[in-house]
Amino acid sequence: MKTFKDFKIQSLGRKLGVLGLTVLLATSCGSDNESSDDSSSSTSSSTLSSNDSSFSSSWESLKSSYTCSYGRASDRYYYSASNTNSLTEGSMSGTSIDKWFGVNFDTGDVLAVQKVSNGSSVYYNVVLSTCIISSSYGGSTLYALDDSDSLTNLSLPSYYVMNDSYSANCNHGFISNAYLTFISSNAASYGRRQFSTDYNCY
Repeated sequence: MKTFKDFKIQSLGRKLGVLGLTVLLATSCGSDNESSDDSSSSTSSSTLSSNDSSFSSSWESLKSSYTCSYGRASDRYYYSASNTNSLTEGSMSGTSIDKWFGVNFDTGDVLAVQKVSNGSSVYYNVVLSTCIISSSYGGSTLYALDDSDSLTNLSLPSYYVMNDSYSANCNHGFISNAYLTFISSNAASYGRRQFSTDYNCY
């Protein structure tokens, strides 16, 4: 599968390189609190829905519009403060100001950003739904971006959003361009996803 080429381990040398990278990441990021734990998914989901009563139905509609060959991983929830790019696992309660949806047309991954105010602070809740990647290698099947894959070092360094003027009946805006980066534990590799808008209402 084309999107899995970057994740394939093709030789013993590559395996050793991956092992070295994994050890390096464990050493440099051992105190990082950004490990992914899907046990918080239900809580995070209810938090975003409490912030915006229409969020859950819109999000489920977006996901169902894009099928995944090997299924979808459970939703992953993160948040960032208004002045940071790094994403922390979890979600923030508050008053919903706006929300935007985006999709990666190559992979079927989808992304939502919910802007909330909490007192004098502004936060961005980020929800990621990835399509599971599968590939055969050495007589076994390798998977990435599934529920067993822990994503760390997540960052959303920049994204551009548009309001719903392109479709006046939408209750959300659009992500016109976003680049999400991460480290995949199953692949021990750097990952990057670009998200764009499909101009549909959800």
